[in-house]
Amino acid sequence: MEAIGEDVFHVSVGDRVGYAGLVGGYAQARLLPAWRAIPLPEGISSALAASSLLRAFTAHMLLHKVHNVTQGTTILMHAGAGGLASILMPWAKKLGARIIATASTEEKAEQALMKGAEKVITGRNAKIAKVVRDWTGDKGVDFTIDGIGEPTLQESLNATAKFGTVASIGQAGGALMSLSASSLGPMRSLAFHTPSVMAYLEDPTRYKMVAKEVLQVLKVTPATSVASHFPLADAGAAQTALEAGRTTGTPLLVI
Repeated sequence: MEAIGEDVFHVSVGDRVGYAGLVGGYAQARLLPAWRAIPLPEGISSALAASSLLRAFTAHMLLHKVHNVTQGTTILMHAGAGGLASILMPWAKKLGARIIATASTEEKAEQALMKGAEKVITGRNAKIAKVVRDWTGDKGVDFTIDGIGEPTLQESLNATAKFGTVASIGQAGGALMSLSASSLGPMRSLAFHTPSVMAYLEDPTRYKMVAKEVLQVLKVTPATSVASHFPLADAGAAQTALEAGRTTGTPLLVI
């Protein structure tokens, strides 16, 4: 924290702080509304906060708002070796969930298992829905989290139980061109969400409440692997690596 305005008392100059819910982070310095600044306690490094804070807020939104995950909830998590999964899967397991994940390679499958997946479906052309149905006794999972988009959309819908929830949290593989109302029901009777963590964090009261929970979770969550460091000037290269699926864990932009 380089400077604070009048009537700001929860942080001081020199404090380490994090924030989430605002675009514009590709910068050496920026202005923040005071309520967005989250003091970082000992035990949470700057690297951990940079790599995980927004993802932890996203995990909270998915596990507590989009679908209320409780004991026995079954989850299909795409990209089980990714940065979001490294936070969400251990958190979901603590809530009592069972998790089946997907991964593109055997190496990433091993990492997904280490992060809490009970079973991993490997390969870009895998028959995801069939494996999920076999794993759940043909019921399907209660909750599917899909950040890939069109390439996995139909598999995700077919893998989800009747009256289950599908959350589309990104479309890295392409826009959802084949999605229609008839895709969701009435036979499937699915709830389909396209949740935004930015919208979730617009309310200051919720933001402060969730921040407290998120910091507690990050303190006890196994460290997120940092795939690589990129100079801030090479932010484009980091984005390209992410989009191409060449990263495992979380790339960091370094000033």
